[in-house]
Amino acid sequence: MPSESFKSVGLSGKPLKELEAPTARLTNALLQLWLDKKGDRDMPFRRDFSPVEMKELLPHIYMIDVLGGGADYRIRLWGTALTDLIGTDYTGALMSQADDEVGWRKKIYQLTYWRGEPVFYQYSLGEMGRPLLTTENVLLPVKDSEGNFSILLCLSQIIERRDPFLDQARSVSGSNAKP
Repeated sequence: MPSESFKSVGLSGKPLKELEAPTARLTNALLQLWLDKKGDRDMPFRRDFSPVEMKELLPHIYMIDVLGGGADYRIRLWGTALTDLIGTDYTGALMSQADDEVGWRKKIYQLTYWRGEPVFYQYSLGEMGRPLLTTENVLLPVKDSEGNFSILLCLSQIIERRDPFLDQARSVSGSNAKP
């Protein structure tokens, strides 16, 4: 998938933007850890990472198993902060069985797999009556114990939280004061 096709990934009304590099604290921390573990190699191994050294990051981490050479993807691990954010624990979910609401993620996983290098993006989500959230995300290629690239180590961090109803009320009233 060429990089310009990144724009076609995502859902209508839910903007997706690829980044050159992470800007948020947690996404940058995971990238730096990945780079340290990678060293001179093309990518690190899963065994290079210890949950102890990732303690602060773990609630925001998700791990994806690459299946069938990128034909499908299974969510091996879905962090508790992500479950709290979305309201669903996707641990064990296969992208081939996902509905349209999360099925777009398969394209992002494919992009990372085909590139064989880190992918960084921002994603905005929200529903009527709920605040609009923008997350920054990092997807990092990792090798399994046999040396095959078959794992994506990912992290999602909220970088903006807005309530469109409060924004609308402020613009109608002309008030810049915060409630």
